[in-house]
Amino acid sequence: MYGQGAFLSGYIKDAKTGEALIGANIFIKSEGIGTSTNNFGYYTLSISKGPGTYIVQYSYLGYLTLLDTIIVRSNTELIVELEPSNLLDTALVVGKKSPIAEITGESSIEINSKQIEEIPAILGEVDVIKALQLLPGVNGGTEASSGMYVRGGGNDQNLILLDGVPLYNVSHLFGFFSLFNTDAINNVKLYKGGFPSRFGGRLSSVIDITTIYGNTNKIGGTLSLGVLAGRLSLNGPIGKSGKTTFSVAARRSLFDLYLFQNDPESDLRTGYYFYDINGKVTHKIDNKSSISMSLYNGRDQFYVNDRGQDTFGNNISNYKENFRFGWGNSLGSIRYSRANSKKMFSSYTASATRFSFGISSEFEENFPANNNFEKSKFAYSSGITDYAAKADYEYRHNYKHLIRFGGAYIAHVFNPGRLELFYESSSGQFLDTILGVNGQISHESAVYIEDEFRFRNDLNGNIGFRLVNYTVNSKSYNYIEPRFSIAKSFDDKFVLFAAYSNMNQFVHLVANSGAALPTDLWLPASDVIAPMNSHQVSLGYRKNLGKSFDLVIEGYYKWMNNVIDYKEGQDITAIFADWEERVATGQGRSYGVEILLQKKVGKWRGWLGQTYSKTDRTIPEINFGRTYNFKYDRRVDISLTITYEYNKRNSFSANFVYGTGNALTLPIGQYTDNFGKTVFEYGNKNDYRMRDYHRMDIGYHRQSKKKLQGAEQSFNFSIYNVYARNNPFIVEADFEANPPVIREISLFNFIPGITYNLKF
Repeated sequence: MYGQGAFLSGYIKDAKTGEALIGANIFIKSEGIGTSTNNFGYYTLSISKGPGTYIVQYSYLGYLTLLDTIIVRSNTELIVELEPSNLLDTALVVGKKSPIAEITGESSIEINSKQIEEIPAILGEVDVIKALQLLPGVNGGTEASSGMYVRGGGNDQNLILLDGVPLYNVSHLFGFFSLFNTDAINNVKLYKGGFPSRFGGRLSSVIDITTIYGNTNKIGGTLSLGVLAGRLSLNGPIGKSGKTTFSVAARRSLFDLYLFQNDPESDLRTGYYFYDINGKVTHKIDNKSSISMSLYNGRDQFYVNDRGQDTFGNNISNYKENFRFGWGNSLGSIRYSRANSKKMFSSYTASATRFSFGISSEFEENFPANNNFEKSKFAYSSGITDYAAKADYEYRHNYKHLIRFGGAYIAHVFNPGRLELFYESSSGQFLDTILGVNGQISHESAVYIEDEFRFRNDLNGNIGFRLVNYTVNSKSYNYIEPRFSIAKSFDDKFVLFAAYSNMNQFVHLVANSGAALPTDLWLPASDVIAPMNSHQVSLGYRKNLGKSFDLVIEGYYKWMNNVIDYKEGQDITAIFADWEERVATGQGRSYGVEILLQKKVGKWRGWLGQTYSKTDRTIPEINFGRTYNFKYDRRVDISLTITYEYNKRNSFSANFVYGTGNALTLPIGQYTDNFGKTVFEYGNKNDYRMRDYHRMDIGYHRQSKKKLQGAEQSFNFSIYNVYARNNPFIVEADFEANPPVIREISLFNFIPGITYNLKF
């Protein structure tokens, strides 16, 4: 006879590595109840009938489904291990899970590193951001860029979290690809709408990336060598107990070793390189608690070093000149997590994250004959640093309610621009000055609560709110941000879901160009420029088409307040303290329909994504107050991604993307004023369209039969833009030509790549 409720809880892990499986499904069919694991691989399931014997189903993408008969007492804790599977045609996915995504009323999409690696890579380097750009509602911006423009939002409106800590610039190689090394990634989840209340501070999306914890059984790793970069990763236990694990993944560019071949007879040295390193150490204190430390450091650096002699008549000088241009991110966090009881799970995080950009030029010249000299230095730097602490709790009240609540505090330290000028000469001239305003501090704090509820077996959702305070200088802003999402199943034939979100953002990215370059400036919302705000509503339809296909259609409408843009004729140099007078604020709007058709299992897998949308801005001081197109307004966006797994050793992949051209402003004429200066005349802002964008990429993965000292060998071959389409990257008007012409400049067409992988 059943008692008054029971709880089944524990962790789900990989049977071979002991790695936590994030988002794994737990389901009791007889009761019609289920749940999934959190970012620590932990789950708790409330059973209303109480103690008894139940058949419990555990499943996760790429793993054999486990059916286990379990005697559940009032509080039963289990550590479940799932075996990886290489089966091609077995439906390993249960319920709503699909090979690329799980989509609920939250408008969320979840993928793991294996799925990312199936997509054709550019120059053999797989990239999580490139994978997300292939999903409906996500626009990559420009050619080969790591930018993300989600549902009409700007690149700065994405909250990108690495182990729960924000990153501000995620690009390597001027945006060619992102800083995320797939060897370090466990799981990625993208939210486009219906944001849970535990997330805040951005308007358009949340990208929650969790890195691997490390193998608990043995030390292993991978080595990859490609055209673009080389990667090395190691992970495993520290000591014999298996309670402490580590993981480290490092990557460095290789192209600079063969592209920058400096003349050995010259002292001129030019180069460009990048690197990144992820590290994590996790210690299991006991079966209920653990502590982990995460680190990230990465940087891009371009340099020119020159030294030599010049001759001025009979006078000889020795000179040396150094130029540096670089940017990078650093991140560190420590997190303690604990299953406090059968109902409560908690985690506490302290972190620091920093993005910095710098450019410098130093010159020195000496004349030995007369002891004359000249020295100069120009150095500019900018960046942002966050110091944060947060506490998060999960409380399983019963099988109907999972309540999350917590709070967070962030101290933003802005360094928008520091210019150092130095000059000294033997003639007595001297200059040593520093311009700019640095060390601006703002404070952001929030508390939240949300209820992930389930009514009957056909109605579930998430409702909550977030209370936010933002303080800068003497100004304080207070907001209440309501959120909700709901999904209703109709006789298991189809699902309708809806969501609403209210979001506020307290940092502004002032872009000096169209590409998401590191020269863009992060600046605080202030007493003059208010925080940005958005409201988004969405309505969706989902249907399983047989056992293999899944169809999702979702419409959304988003309106934004206090979005910023340059005033006409203005640009920003960050050393100016009056940057607030150089920008204008107004409203933004985006609406559209997204369609996603997925093939879930089998040798052929993939998805077709289509987006039909419109995005615009209305700012009184720009374009005479008339509404104009957002730069990355893309009316039609289509992506097709296919993977064919021929057998265990060979697989093929391809993707095709198509999108209408970006909007931009071009001069419509020119004239010469009374002073002989050429003046350009412009029409409406962003009234010109580039040519439509399209390309196809292909890839091939080959697993070698031969092993190298017991290590598995494989090769990845890829071709980016296989039919060499000259897609426009830059557009300019040439009035010197007769007649005047519009020129489109392309950067990338046919790019092959190969990567050698060694897994040990």
